[in-house]
Amino acid sequence: MNLKSLCAFGALAVIGLSFGQNWRRPTLAGPTGKKNGIVAGELLVKLRPTPGRTVPVSLAGLPSGSYLHNSLAHLGWTLWMIPNNVDPRKAAMSVRSDPRVASAEPVNKVYALIGDPNDDDYGVQETEDTNPDVVLDLSNVNPSFTRLWYLDETFARDAWDVYPGAYYTYLTKPANAPMIAIIDSGCDQFHPDFINAGGTSTNTAMGGQLNWALSSHFSFGMPDGGSWNDDNGHGTHVAGLALAAANNGGFLCNSDFGIPSANHGIVGTGYNAQGMILKVIAQDGSGTDTDAAAAIMYAADNGADIINLSLGTENYSQVFQDAVTYAWQKGCLVVAAGNENGNGGGDLGPIYPAACSGALAVTADGPNWQPATADYAGYGDYVSIAAPGGDLIQDPDYILIQFIYSTAMETEGGANSLYDLSNQGALFPPYDIDYAYLAGTSMATPQVSGAAALYYGYYGLHRAQGHVNIRAYRALERSAQSVEGAPNGAWEPVQGYGVLDAYDLLFDADSRSSTVGSIEGIVYSGGTPVPNVQVRAQATTGGTTYSTTTHGDGEYRFDSMPPATYNVKAAPFGVLKTKTIIVSIGSDATGVDFWVNGNPFQDGPPVVPLFTVNSVGTSS
Repeated sequence: MNLKSLCAFGALAVIGLSFGQNWRRPTLAGPTGKKNGIVAGELLVKLRPTPGRTVPVSLAGLPSGSYLHNSLAHLGWTLWMIPNNVDPRKAAMSVRSDPRVASAEPVNKVYALIGDPNDDDYGVQETEDTNPDVVLDLSNVNPSFTRLWYLDETFARDAWDVYPGAYYTYLTKPANAPMIAIIDSGCDQFHPDFINAGGTSTNTAMGGQLNWALSSHFSFGMPDGGSWNDDNGHGTHVAGLALAAANNGGFLCNSDFGIPSANHGIVGTGYNAQGMILKVIAQDGSGTDTDAAAAIMYAADNGADIINLSLGTENYSQVFQDAVTYAWQKGCLVVAAGNENGNGGGDLGPIYPAACSGALAVTADGPNWQPATADYAGYGDYVSIAAPGGDLIQDPDYILIQFIYSTAMETEGGANSLYDLSNQGALFPPYDIDYAYLAGTSMATPQVSGAAALYYGYYGLHRAQGHVNIRAYRALERSAQSVEGAPNGAWEPVQGYGVLDAYDLLFDADSRSSTVGSIEGIVYSGGTPVPNVQVRAQATTGGTTYSTTTHGDGEYRFDSMPPATYNVKAAPFGVLKTKTIIVSIGSDATGVDFWVNGNPFQDGPPVVPLFTVNSVGTSS
């Protein structure tokens, strides 16, 4: 089966738009950086100075169960412990009624702050004077945008203050960094932006970000010992968004056109991670699901925590589903790009592996969290989350080609590589050697993978611990910011659970104050998905029975379910199957699959025996 790589149209996704259209994309007030957390269960109280009096053991207005923990000595401040379920802000207001109290306030979280990285593209503003390829001023209004704008919109910089709280050098980079497998067209294995400061190579063994020992080239469904170096350009761009080293300075761009030769350098969202590069896409931008599925299983067998798939086919692929299930059951978080189209987005139908049961599907936004579905990105039941993918912004006064800027391969590549397409005039803005602007769901996906790596690193998680992928999957969905405004913090088909928020992710936040969750899965007979099968779910305590039917690819989804433990039932061909599943707020219970006539995925039980977070087995 031919695999239509998203790079074939992801890079060109917005080229078909007409500059003659006079529309303005709606804007959303951009949230500011968030370093404003407070500590539950603690309250600071400043007492009025009273000669000869000791610190009281109780105060009026404090909730029942509060007690003095200690005094902060000279300034009159005391620390009190209060019940965790009491809002410290309300407790502070209440205790001020005691005449002995001069002031009271919550205990604020403070954060290790790091300066902006010294990578040369960080903070750069694109204007018509500096880069006329991406900014066109029609009315002397001086429009501009930040070159690495996507880091602001995902709160990546705020997340880095929390974790890692530092920029690594080759000496300080942890040896056990989370592993992201980039399954794509390879990566420029000599690009200097994958070398940590002081390192001598992109190889992790010599201070780099890329694990050369585990990286591989695939053909005919197996690693073949060939070069995994990028000769198309897509994979290097994707890898940079997830993995580019931070604070390692700038590098001379070997530009032939477009941005003049200058020092450049970016930062990957998950610069704390290491990369396993698995090349399955050829120079012409295509590959096979055979190779991609083999690479997924290879990544699962060789320690990948996160698997990034910025590729896909619109044809249903059982080998993809089998590979995703294999990786999911071995504890990997599988992150895959949603559908897109250079002729316009919308309801484009599913794409695989993004639409596979167990995959976290990523769609693309333009700036200001606005869905790119009008221009190139698809939506549908399979979409989990959104992240910046870039867009063309047209206004009566200006035009901005606000795509995603990242690393590009240093060599020119051959026929149908992104460099070649740029030379032919088929790709705009021009593809500059070393760094380039591209747009697509392909670009959104590695930002989610990189954020997941921050989450893994912050909590010290590794897939061998079991169920880590479930925890990360749900945390990414639960912490996403809502733009489309689904009621009760629920899922909706345009952006899934919302827009990636790397900062809230690190705090396991319920960013939308969700009160409902979802269940999704697929129904099989043997190895064949079965459409039009009724699936029902009811809480074990009784109440509403939810009912839906499977789509043409056997998939189903329940939405807006109150948190509870549910019995989920399906009866393909009259054979009743039941699973007991926990629904959590703000996220999916994913991979809830049913099959008759044998398990098509494997002969034995899953390596991770429970891939839903409950204590009930997964027997079908």
